[in-house]
Order: sequence, then C-alpha cells, then structure tokens
Amino acid sequence: MEDLNCKSFEKVIYIFQEKEIIKNQDIIVKIGKTERKTSYINEKTKS
Repeated sequence: MEDLNCKSFEKVIYIFQEKEIIKNQDIIVKIGKTERKTSYINEKTKS
C-alpha cells in the first residue's frame, strides 16, 4: 500500500510541476513582448 501512495504522490507533484512550467513560459512570453515593445520605442527615439 505504501508503494502505491508514494507513486500517486509523485504523480501529483509531476502534474504540479507541469503547471508551474506552463506558468513560467507565460511569464517569459510576456517579458519577451514587453522587451520588443521597449526596443521598438528606443529605436524610434534614436532616429
């Protein structure tokens, strides 16, 4: 029984980690978009 509980617990952690990874990817995409916006504004002010 203990082995089964351990495996199901690991599965829960794995699902949680997958969700965290997806969250992190969202943040990276958002940061990437803001970086592109700021660089575009900087180029406009230069010229």
